[in-house]
Amino acid sequence: MADSHDNLDMIRKAVDFFNEKQVSAVLHAGDLVSPFNVKGFTELEAPLHLVFGNNEGDRITIKEWFVKQGANVCGDFGTFSSSLIFVPSWPYHY
Repeated sequence: MADSHDNLDMIRKAVDFFNEKQVSAVLHAGDLVSPFNVKGFTELEAPLHLVFGNNEGDRITIKEWFVKQGANVCGDFGTFSSSLIFVPSWPYHY
């Protein structure tokens, strides 16, 4: 999942879909944009792992609120479980 861009209704629909499918984890590749979107994930039953995109307006608050919900906030790059999964929201150049 990625590029939520302040669309709280779609976030909630995605959460309902993930819960219905009983997914084992959800990865968000960034661009939530505003902290208020965090509340859209409240009902998510699976663990959430997210990286920041290039449009997060308040990373500090987004991280704080997600951590309170038990999410794994990886910053710009991170791992979950024992695997390294690269999920960029914007192009990385090597």
